[in-house]
Formats: sequence, C-alpha cells, structure tokens
Amino acid sequence: MEPFLDIVVLALMVIGLTLVIIAQTRRTANHPSAPTLNFRYWIPLWQTRDWFTPAGFRYHIWGWSIFSIGVMGMVLRYLC
Repeated sequence: MEPFLDIVVLALMVIGLTLVIIAQTRRTANHPSAPTLNFRYWIPLWQTRDWFTPAGFRYHIWGWSIFSIGVMGMVLRYLC
C-alpha cells in the first residue's frame, strides 16, 4: 500500500507541474519577463489573472493546487 501512495503523490506533483508549464505557454503581454526571487514582489496567485489568457489562468491555478495537494500528501506520508 505504501508504494502505491508514493506513486499517487508523485503523479499529483508531476501533473500539477505539467499544468503550470502549459499555463506558461498561454501568457499575455502583461506577464513579467523574468521571475524574481525577491519576496517583496511576490503576489498571490489570484492576482495574476491579467498575466494569462482565461484558459492559461485556469491551468495555472489548477496546476499549483494539484501540486500543493501532492506536496501535502508527501509530507503527511512521511510524518505519519
């Protein structure tokens, strides 16, 4: 049962990152050219709507949500 959970969690993380990468191909001209590592310029995901086309924004939100569920599953898997 444990290897099955590892595979499910890994699949969630891969699917989530794949959706985020697909969303990057559906950007608008408002999207910043390069990401920054300075946390002062980070904004919440829901405020990035004008950076993507409507489909790209959905891919972006769903991708990070699925990836986050995978990360939480991995943390719970190794803590419990």
